[in-house]
Amino acid sequence: MFTDRLKTLVAYKRQVEDGAAQALGLATAARMRAEGAEASLVDALGKAQAALTAQRSSGVPEGPERAVDGAGRQRFAARLADRVRACAQRLANHRQAVVEPALRAEEDARDRHLAACQDREAIEKHWEEQRAAAAKQTERKQEAAQDDRGTPRGGK
Repeated sequence: MFTDRLKTLVAYKRQVEDGAAQALGLATAARMRAEGAEASLVDALGKAQAALTAQRSSGVPEGPERAVDGAGRQRFAARLADRVRACAQRLANHRQAVVEPALRAEEDARDRHLAACQDREAIEKHWEEQRAAAAKQTERKQEAAQDDRGTPRGGK
């Protein structure tokens, strides 16, 4: 019967929706991991910037300074500045290569889940309409059979 096929289709659509929900959960977890790693990179960048700022604000020592000490201080400042640039580059690369794709994947998974849910709901609605129509048709057939037998409607 047609309603049996619709029942099977509804069951299939539920499986598709469940699969889409699992995919959405995995995509959300991946996004959260990407954002956690991003937070660690932001923290590392902040620490590197703070170290550079602290080194720069320490200033030049009072009094005479040996050339070796000044050159060492400048090399240290350059290493700190290189660390800040490297941290900023790692953060930018991570955002581009990991966070943005994770966000897109989550959005795509959310769209697929929504579409699967809407498909299932549409099929369920059609199935319910067909079941109601079949029940109405069965009721009409019973009434017609009662009329043919000459019994009053309502079983009295």
